[in-house]
Amino acid sequence: MTKRILILIPIILVVIGLIYFNLPFEITRKSDINLGNILAGKIEQFKKKNNELPNTDDWKVLEELGFKTEMLGTDPTYQKINDNEFELIFLEGFDGPYLLYNSKSDNWSMDFPKPPQKFKLQDKSEENYPWSKEVTEAAIDAILFSIENNKKAENERNPNFPSNPNNVPFTLTDSTEFEIAGYSTIDEEKETYWISFKRKSEMLMSGPSIIVEINIKTAKAIQVYMNADA
Repeated sequence: MTKRILILIPIILVVIGLIYFNLPFEITRKSDINLGNILAGKIEQFKKKNNELPNTDDWKVLEELGFKTEMLGTDPTYQKINDNEFELIFLEGFDGPYLLYNSKSDNWSMDFPKPPQKFKLQDKSEENYPWSKEVTEAAIDAILFSIENNKKAENERNPNFPSNPNNVPFTLTDSTEFEIAGYSTIDEEKETYWISFKRKSEMLMSGPSIIVEINIKTAKAIQVYMNADA
């Protein structure tokens, strides 16, 4: 009798395992979906209040909304796709598909995340400026790189991102949305421009601006630094 029971126990466990793993993910991942629905609701409330979605790497805001912050991001992973769409992804292991929520479809699925849309490029030229949207993207990427690079030990930093030619400390510590505040160039034929940016929330306020020196032909940033307002 005892021997028969010992034989039956592994068989029963295997059967239970097979039944569980063949259940719909809506059942097996119910707790994750419930958590995700709560977070999705808070993100939608944030959007209604601020007229924009949180940025993917705005850890402070995401933590305030209830996300757990980790070394490589949040749990679950929050990804802003564009101005009106985001995804929540429960990453497990290296291979997908993953449990994810898409705000556009308002559905949960086992799928692969969408790539973020950095800009809506309706045409190649940047409106009101003598360079392409690619240059604006590269300049903003250089600012974001400078923020992260500035957090490293001094002997590990790239000295141009940020640099300090005007003896104005680089005070940016987190990423945000930036807008062009102006630009200048010594010689248009040389294609080197100094593009001035400000935080979107500080466009009408006095304070230092962020200068990106960049070649508008190659879209390659040369240096990033802060500049005190005149």
